[in-house]
Amino acid sequence: MKLSALQLNELLEGYDGEALAAQVPCPVCGSESSVVDTAFTIHPDRSLAVDLRRCNRCHHGWIDPLPAQAFLNHLYGRGSRSVIGAEWVKTQFTIPEAIAASEAATLPATRYLEIGVGQGLLYRHFADSGWSAAGVDPGDWATSFPGVVRSIDDIDVGRRFDLIVAMDVLEHVRDPVAMVRRLRELAAPGARLFMAFPNRASLRARVGKGHWRMVRPLGHLHFFSPRSARLMLKEAGWDVERVRTTDLMHRNDVHDVRSALLYLGQLLGFGDQLIVSARPKG
Repeated sequence: MKLSALQLNELLEGYDGEALAAQVPCPVCGSESSVVDTAFTIHPDRSLAVDLRRCNRCHHGWIDPLPAQAFLNHLYGRGSRSVIGAEWVKTQFTIPEAIAASEAATLPATRYLEIGVGQGLLYRHFADSGWSAAGVDPGDWATSFPGVVRSIDDIDVGRRFDLIVAMDVLEHVRDPVAMVRRLRELAAPGARLFMAFPNRASLRARVGKGHWRMVRPLGHLHFFSPRSARLMLKEAGWDVERVRTTDLMHRNDVHDVRSALLYLGQLLGFGDQLIVSARPKG
């Protein structure tokens, strides 16, 4: 990314520090990578080009350069359009959220942690179901929920959780391996972890490349393959129970050939979301 002084100043939005750094080796497994396409940042008034890379070994995808986590925290704290697109008001669970809620219904309501509370639909569900709920979200929109802090580092030392949910979170952070390792530290013995993130092995991702709907820099930075997801969790101290594919939202509005094909793809598991469930090793 080559920026003029004006472009850099606009991108920083008052941030004073190292904002971007090249990331050529795979951030998950450290292997060599290739540039597969060009992608463009989502800010409506200043679209900038970045490289879209793919790992030659685990097929993980990411944008290059990657923003520093402190810079991302600055942007999310401001509600910047560089990381947050047009407002999306959810009135129902996404498919991954619905799966997590359904499978957790068989567990005793104990200690719940949600990373990326967002509009709070899932958070309220667990709190109302009797769980002792805590959450993390850097945006002002989540501060009205009890028990929610801005950073994972703000969680009390020694606190542990029996159910941890991070839906549509890891694609937003600079170092997803470090984040999953931190979640392992917060997991009680026998805890369950549910996560969802973009599936770069999907048909949409392979065809769309830099134009795939999930490629949304600087909001979305990482795009996982089933292999990179497993490697990441293993490296961070988790045993993977299941990796499955689905779409993001339910598609029941079949009205033409295209919507019928999308709905069929959802039923067959060809969607562009990965859902992962895991337990702590040991």
